[in-house]
Amino acid sequence: MLNYNNDFKDIITQYPDLWKTKQFKEGRTLLEEGNVANKNFYVESGIIMAYYYSEKRDKEIITGFFSAGDSIIFHRSFTEPMIMSLTFEVIEGASVCVIDAQNWNKIEEQEPKLHEVLHKEYDKVIRRLAEYSIIRNERKAIERYNLFMRSRPYAHRIKVEHIASYLGIHKSSLSHLRSNC
Repeated sequence: MLNYNNDFKDIITQYPDLWKTKQFKEGRTLLEEGNVANKNFYVESGIIMAYYYSEKRDKEIITGFFSAGDSIIFHRSFTEPMIMSLTFEVIEGASVCVIDAQNWNKIEEQEPKLHEVLHKEYDKVIRRLAEYSIIRNERKAIERYNLFMRSRPYAHRIKVEHIASYLGIHKSSLSHLRSNC
């Protein structure tokens, strides 16, 4: 039985034999657009970005970043295969706990309150999506940049072009903004 504070990390602590900790180098893809999501991830260190390609497939549109303590979950895909519309790529060497559907289902069978942990994780996703919408659509460029930098202690480790894509700002405009801050 889980002894937890509704925290995803507690699931790993209670069931370490069902998870595999893997080291990923920068540039490595965890999941790729067009493939079925068949694993859940918990980031212990490093940074992972989520993106999709523009209609012309000539540039990446970054939709989010994940760092230590973040989970990347596709729980529903374990019962109904879900084709990914995003790619998840490591942009700073990462240590990631990985669990496949079969082992996840073993935990579900033993943990009736697992849905509480998942609910908390889904709430985080909804907050991220709301923030992304606000950042991309409702603020001036300098406000978007400042909000991004304040809300992510690891932001200084992300390349300028990645931040620019996430904020919907051209790289040269972002460089100009940064020099005036």
